[in-house]
Amino acid sequence: MRVLVIDSDPDDRARLTTGLRVAGVWAEAAATGAAGLARLEDATFDFAIVDLLLEDIGALRLLRCASDRFPRLKLILTSSYHPSAGQLRRTGIDLVGFLPKPWSRDELVGFLHRKSTPPPPRLAPAGRQLPR
Repeated sequence: MRVLVIDSDPDDRARLTTGLRVAGVWAEAAATGAAGLARLEDATFDFAIVDLLLEDIGALRLLRCASDRFPRLKLILTSSYHPSAGQLRRTGIDLVGFLPKPWSRDELVGFLHRKSTPPPPRLAPAGRQLPR
């Protein structure tokens, strides 16, 4: 699993990246939205964890751009501000989740593993076929 952390706060960025690496996750970091987009152009990542309060590019703008340009990238928004589920839906961005700060390393890694595992196939009840 490869994760790009985009967070302008140096302490949060280091804590998140280091925590992922200690847990055996390939993690890289970018301090700005522009640097994050450039890194996404250069390498393939499974996840991008983007802080809501970036200093150069609005996080929602970055997430929309990343969603359009990298459709297989799983996008996660993080913040110490906790938007409601309705607010997140209204962004129109296909997020795999919101990660509220502060987080524990075990919580974070468990979340990523759950989101990286495809859901099991649906089984039809006996004698019936699923619609195609």
